[in-house]
Amino acid sequence: MKKYVGLTIIILIQILQPDSLIPLDPDVNIQDYIHDVWRIEEGLPQNSVRAIVQTQDGYLWFGTQEGLVRFDGIRFKVFDRGIV
Repeated sequence: MKKYVGLTIIILIQILQPDSLIPLDPDVNIQDYIHDVWRIEEGLPQNSVRAIVQTQDGYLWFGTQEGLVRFDGIRFKVFDRGIV
């Protein structure tokens, strides 16, 4: 029974897979993608990020040990213990 439950879960994940989990287009050269590096110098509270999510309104949210960070494409807004 456990074998079928695991197989069912894997099939459901494949069927209901969100677009964000689809791999890169193999016909596009990797050089054509943009890669930015964001560090303390750019506004992060620390250089290591533990989680990233993009909300429907377009913001990128980063989870760090120093706090939650919202990125609007231009600047970072840090939500840490001093703010909340």
